[in-house]
Amino acid sequence: MTVIAQLDTHARRIVGKPFADCTLADLDRLNRRLLTEAIATRAAARAIDVVTEDLTQRLVADGTAAAEAHANRKETV
Repeated sequence: MTVIAQLDTHARRIVGKPFADCTLADLDRLNRRLLTEAIATRAAARAIDVVTEDLTQRLVADGTAAAEAHANRKETV
């Protein structure tokens, strides 16, 4: 999809008309909304990174604990 086609899609979704038909006020509204969405998307991406990192650390810790428990069972047998 070309940049113009993407802008047209966003304009129709946000302003309710094609990009080519937007007034300056419409473009201002479109710009503000797209900036807000971009900021929210970046924040969501950062949150996903934090959750992924936490999950990875927990899985590694659980795996290490399981390996140690398995090794301890072998030693006692």
